[in-house]
This record gives sequence, C-alpha cells and structure tokens, in this order.
Amino acid sequence: MSMFVSGNAQPAKNSSRTKRIIARVGLLLLIAGFLAAVFVPLPFVIERPGPAYNVMALSAGTPVIEITGKKTFASDSRLNVMTVNVYGQPGGGPSAIELLAAYFDSASAITPMDQVYAPDTSSAEINQINQIMMTSSQQDAIAAALNQLKIPFTSELSVALVSKKTPADGVFKVGDKILSVDGVAITSFSQLTKVIQGWQAKAPLAFKFDRAGKVLDVLIRPVMKSGHYRVGVYVDVKNKFPFSVKLNLAGVGGPSGGMIFALGIYDKLTPGSLAGSENISGTGTIDAGGQVGPIGGIRQKMYTALRAGSTWFLAPESNCNEVVGHIPDGLHVTKVSTLTDAIKALEVISSGGDTSSLPTCTK
Repeated sequence: MSMFVSGNAQPAKNSSRTKRIIARVGLLLLIAGFLAAVFVPLPFVIERPGPAYNVMALSAGTPVIEITGKKTFASDSRLNVMTVNVYGQPGGGPSAIELLAAYFDSASAITPMDQVYAPDTSSAEINQINQIMMTSSQQDAIAAALNQLKIPFTSELSVALVSKKTPADGVFKVGDKILSVDGVAITSFSQLTKVIQGWQAKAPLAFKFDRAGKVLDVLIRPVMKSGHYRVGVYVDVKNKFPFSVKLNLAGVGGPSGGMIFALGIYDKLTPGSLAGSENISGTGTIDAGGQVGPIGGIRQKMYTALRAGSTWFLAPESNCNEVVGHIPDGLHVTKVSTLTDAIKALEVISSGGDTSSLPTCTK
C-alpha cells in the first residue's frame, strides 16, 4: 500500500511543474503581445486635428502676411489655416493600441500607409516634398489674389526635386524650367497637376522645358500610384510680382492653405475687413487662376476649425463627398470652387446677410 502511494507522488509533482511552466510561457506570451501592441509599428497612418493659424495675425512677432511696396489696409478679419497632425511615416507607423484608440475617435482617421505615401519614399523626402508644395501653394495664393485684383505679374516653374525610380528619373534635372505640357502653357503647380491628372492614359505627355537656355522636348508616360497619376517631379514656382508679399508661417507644410492665404492677401489689399468680426476657417488648394481644389484630411480640419472657435468653414466643392455626414455639431460649412465664391461667401457672412443662400454640400 505504501509503495502504491509512493508511486503516485512523482506524477503529481510533474503535473504541478508542467502547470507552472505553462503559466510562465502564457505570461511571457501575454507580455510579448502587449509589447508588440505598444511598440511594433504597423503600416497605417493616423490623421488627427492639428492647430489652426490666423493668417491675419502675427507669427513670432511678424505678420503672417507681410506686404511691402504696395498700399495695404487694416483688417480685423480672422481667417484660419487648418492643419492635420499626421502620425506615421514610412518606417514608423502607429501601434495596434494607438490604432484602436483612433478607431473609436470620431475626429481621427486611419488610412493604409501606401495610400498616403508613394512607395520607396523616405521620411526626409516626404518632409522636403511637403515644404516644396507649401512654397508653391503660397506662390499660387499670391498669384490668385493679384489676378482677382487685376494686378499683372509674370511667373515660371522649375524642377525642385526628382524622385528616384519614377518616369522623371534621369529625364529632368533640378533647375529645369517647365514651359508646357501637351501644348498647355504651365504657369502654376495646380495647373501642372491638373494636366497630369487629366491624362487619358493613351499617348505619352509631351513636356517642353528649358535647361540652361536650351529648349528641350520629352515624352513621358505617368504612372498610377496611390490613386493618382505621377511623373515624379516637384516644382518650385517663381513669380515676379510688382511688390513684395511674404508669407511667414513656419512649421506648416503642404498645399491646403492656399485658398485662405489668397483670401488674406486680398483682404489686406482692399479696404475694410473681409470677414468682419467673424471667426472663419477654411481649406483648399488654389491655382493662379483662383480655382479651389481638393485637399486631404478635411474631416479632421473641420474639427480643427471648431476647436479654433469658428462657426463657419469654407470647404472645396470637390471635397463635398467627405463633408456630408461628418460635420461636427456647431459648425456651418459652405462649399466654394473659386476664390470669387469664397469672397462672396465671406461678404454675406460678415454683413449679416442671408446665409441660407450660401451653397452647401449635399449627397
């Protein structure tokens, strides 16, 4: 009997030891899973509302819009440029926990990284591209305001960056001046983008450009990446204006502030306050002809506007499909497709006119 009892004691010890091992392994797996959820980057981008900047105010003690050599007028307008905080770049995306938090935040959006950034693009190149686009956008904004006021000027576009492994690689060089595409004279970044995006994917696009005084021709077939046709060049717009206009807003990249900058310049060059006592926010690209174009992150920018104290928001008509059903409570949105539309909307709002007549986004 005693031998029987003794013979069953050892398996009990083994069973207890096995349970402890399983428990430890389970704990290690749980810790590993937690660490992965916290630290392992995933190939997504989170967009959140960023800060708003009043272009009629000062930035670091200097007017955001600084005009010299031309008479300007005092204005009490508040016109806000919207920004979006983008978390995630190639090589460093958000974690699973951060994605989960963003999923339950109505002001945030989650997008696959390859839909935001072109393949083989580094973080340094992204920052450089955003700065180039911001500079070009500001030049277009000045041009749009001056065109609105019938003030003449001249302009040219030159290549600022050539992306590797793109149709432009080995064809263009930094400094090349783009003259025309398929016979269309190019005078703004937005115009160049419009011609490329309008490609019918049949015959190659015919580029004419100037390299150190020599006019050259080349045929290029754009490639489709992230839902857009791309050539692989980023341009610098150099306008020759009859007076100086400087836009002093550091740390903000991309082209989406173009329309608001144009409104601010127009406001400073005309008597009175275009926005009156209203706190106005808005977004949209703009070309030299005053056409307002679509931007990314408009849902987040509407939340930015609300947090900046705005009750009115100017949205590009081409973004209406993203606006409908996503307007935060307390914010009124009117759609615009041109700088003229935006000016007329502000005149109605600031004068206390019939705002029900302003066009809105509908399904």
